[in-house]
Amino acid sequence: MDLSATQTRLTPPSTWCCCSPTIITTTTSNTTHNSDDKRDVKRILQQLKDEAEIEKASFDLKYKKIKHLEEYLSLE
Repeated sequence: MDLSATQTRLTPPSTWCCCSPTIITTTTSNTTHNSDDKRDVKRILQQLKDEAEIEKASFDLKYKKIKHLEEYLSLE
């Protein structure tokens, strides 16, 4: 998934940012927006964790294949 196009709410609801999050502003007086923002951030965080876990599993599999091929070549 290409995260460069992902819009993440970092400041009050009227402002959007397409860059990586650095500072999360929670100065809104409406607690519903704040709660929604936190829920969105938790959802995005979980998506990133899930993607990282999939990528890690893929790299682990590639590493095992490399080791297997290296062992095969060393038998000659």
